[in-house]
Parts: sequence; C-alpha cells; structure tokens
Amino acid sequence: MLAGLELLAEYLGQTYHLLHSAQPHSDAAGRYHDSSEDTILAHALEYIRINYKSRITVTALAEFCHCSDSYLSRIFKRRTGVNINVYVNKVRMEFAKSPLCLSDESIAEIAASVGVGDPNCFSRVFTQIIGIPPTEFRKRFHQNNG
Repeated sequence: MLAGLELLAEYLGQTYHLLHSAQPHSDAAGRYHDSSEDTILAHALEYIRINYKSRITVTALAEFCHCSDSYLSRIFKRRTGVNINVYVNKVRMEFAKSPLCLSDESIAEIAASVGVGDPNCFSRVFTQIIGIPPTEFRKRFHQNNG
C-alpha cells in the first residue's frame, strides 16, 4: 500500500511540475511580460487542455488565439521552454497515466483516448516523456498495489 502511495505521490508531483512549468513566471530580474502575450499563452494552454484528445495543429491553435503561427510558436517556446507539439504530447502523456494505472484498457485504447492514433507512436512518446514504456509504468503501478 505504501509503495502505491509513493507512486501516486510521484505522479502528482510530476503533474504539478508539468503544469507549473507551463505557467508564465517572472525571473529574478522581474522581467516584464506583455499582457497580450499572457492572454495569448493562456488561451493556447486552455485550448490544448480542452482539446488534447483531438488533432491539434499550430495553425488551428494560432487561429484560436488570433495571431500568426510564427508569433504563437515564438511566444510559446519562450514562455514554456518547449515547442507546442512537445507540450501537447506532455499533456497527452499525463492524461494517459491515470487509465494506465486504473483501468485494464489496452495500450491502443489508451493511446486513442488521448489523441494518439498509433499505439507504437504512443509508446515511443510516452517513453521519451515519462522515462519508461507505458507497459512498464502499468506493471510498476500494479506491482505496488497488488
């Protein structure tokens, strides 16, 4: 039971870190951020959070935010530290963790449920972002709770 709680605490900590790192911060110099950039970034993050299950293109996201692709990409990278596609994949992988731990759905079903049509691609991206394959992630969780 304790091992399961430790895994859950690690999962929650990683989720907090992901969400916290995506939020704009002022650096030690107290750098000024343009409020229009804040608004654009907030809209982009909200759009991604709501639509992560669907195909998200930079063009569609830029249209939603009423700016150009290049401007949005530049703001996003500067403010979050990652490009839009990497961020979308991170969000998808975070949402995949819960069904991996709590359901018996197949990897393919979980991949599709978070907007990744190819289970092989899902496994590759999950491993890159989380550090272990989804099957190993599931196995560790079930071992700690079984």
